[in-house]
Amino acid sequence: MPPCASFLARHSTAVSDWCSRARRCFVCRAQAPSEPPCRPGLQAPSGALHLRSEGRRYTVLLWEGERPEGANGGGFGEGVAVLAVVPEGQVEPTDVAEVKRDRFTGLGPRVDLGAEDGFLLFNTHHNAGQGYQLADLFHLRGGRLRRVVDGLFTLSARTGCRGSFEQTLAVRTEPDGAGPRAIVLEVERVLEPPDQVRDCPRARAPRRERFADRWRWDAGRGMYRREGGTLDRLVRWNERRV
Repeated sequence: MPPCASFLARHSTAVSDWCSRARRCFVCRAQAPSEPPCRPGLQAPSGALHLRSEGRRYTVLLWEGERPEGANGGGFGEGVAVLAVVPEGQVEPTDVAEVKRDRFTGLGPRVDLGAEDGFLLFNTHHNAGQGYQLADLFHLRGGRLRRVVDGLFTLSARTGCRGSFEQTLAVRTEPDGAGPRAIVLEVERVLEPPDQVRDCPRARAPRRERFADRWRWDAGRGMYRREGGTLDRLVRWNERRV
């Protein structure tokens, strides 16, 4: 077996075994002692990020596969998407979690938090001219996944001359004393975007509005805390249009 294939096989086995032991990836039906452990059928990783946390380096791998026979609850349909955190130079993960919430799941960019890193994860699908996206933002603590932002919902609609809009998510960080950098998530909403109304009679100029929230590191609690902002208003606007 080529070295790359051998590497992936060892990680796949380790991740599946971790899921089976911890039961954090999905809920299996009750099993008799003679039955084999309930494991997902994992494919090759669909994405990987190299991250820093507390002076150590980790690789975060996104594995996709099929839900094992007899599993119920969690995930989205028959598919599973599993995040695994692997310390540099090791095979055994220090944390694994199922993260599939929609038809397509993918890793986003790394987020520079100063001496550490975070990352975005997206769950998306498109239907009848609308695009749906849930964005999560994670970082690592003690080799474990920590969710900072939980399922920020953005929406787009491509419906021609009237009613079209698009929403674009951006993330930036800001210095915040000696601790990890503050995180700002901003969404720009554009009503009647130019590419949708360019050939329309009486096309109006696009109307733009920005919504943002900020998260700051709480050293006493050892976690990021949301300071507030205007993203809740955007989410309510979106929910009325689903």
